[in-house]
Amino acid sequence: MRVSALIVAAGQGLRAGGETPKQYSLLCGRPVLRWSVDALSRAGIEDIVVAIDAAHEGLARAALEGAQARLAPGGATRSQSVRAGLAALEGDIALIHDAARPGLGTATVKALIEAVAAGAEAVAPA
Repeated sequence: MRVSALIVAAGQGLRAGGETPKQYSLLCGRPVLRWSVDALSRAGIEDIVVAIDAAHEGLARAALEGAQARLAPGGATRSQSVRAGLAALEGDIALIHDAARPGLGTATVKALIEAVAAGAEAVAPA
């Protein structure tokens, strides 16, 4: 059973204000996006796809420098970005996370995987 993760990062981050979209802004010295990629990597996920706005490719590549993650084109809406990102995944189990939510912990990721592996068709942390 191979687990893949999709991080949706194609939004403009306008509500956060500033010049840089929220997912690429720094939080404690790291881009917000990088917090999620690192948490997924620490949980053992090797296939991580980040759906981005093509106009932000440079920001995404800089945020992901040295990380094990692939970029995929996002869509005009969140649902279009999810569909496009899911098509790029290679695993049997797909985790989907929003790049603008940096509080993802490794224990949560592992619990989600365990629940699906135990037979749940879908799970969500709460």
